[in-house]
Amino acid sequence: MPYILGVLEEEQERLISQKNDYLEILKELPRVGGSVVEKKISGHIYHYFSYREGNKVKTDYIKKKDLEEFQKKVAERERIRRIIAGIDSDLLVIEKAMKRGK
Repeated sequence: MPYILGVLEEEQERLISQKNDYLEILKELPRVGGSVVEKKISGHIYHYFSYREGNKVKTDYIKKKDLEEFQKKVAERERIRRIIAGIDSDLLVIEKAMKRGK
């Protein structure tokens, strides 16, 4: 049984390290909780990132040349958030197994 606990502890450390790495990557990506809004003004289409900050709704203009890159970053952030959720789930399973083994 001590061998299995050792393996679980190693896996727990690996997952915590991996989660911390992903959290650092998230800091570099645009916040989520908003959406890209398309507005037509004088026949031209403009894109804005709309999000809440407290009780206020904020909008940031997205240049046409930056739109595709911005959307990729938002998609990457969502992908990483799903990975972190999976890591959290795995950590819970490991913690439960370690409690049973002691």
